[in-house]
Amino acid sequence: MKGQAGTDENDPGILFTFADHTLTLQGKGSTKGVTKITLPIVYDGEPKTLKLDATYVVEFLRVLPGTMALSFYVPPDNDPVKITADDGGYVYIVMPMIKG
Repeated sequence: MKGQAGTDENDPGILFTFADHTLTLQGKGSTKGVTKITLPIVYDGEPKTLKLDATYVVEFLRVLPGTMALSFYVPPDNDPVKITADDGGYVYIVMPMIKG
């Protein structure tokens, strides 16, 4: 199976970097190189980077209508990340691959 979102099966992780009002997503694949996108978000905490398996995140996002707002709860340690959509109508838990 080929990787999701520009990743490959040897490294399916996407780096999620939360910083001052931005979320930067970065993936690396052996055939596609590095993919990076920065999105405006509501976030004013300390910068934090974590790596999530793109396969799991994409499977969650695939079932959601495109107009839903997402919320990420990123715990201070290497605990699971909680993603909610539609004001808690959808909840998904993903274990980080690494803590940054």
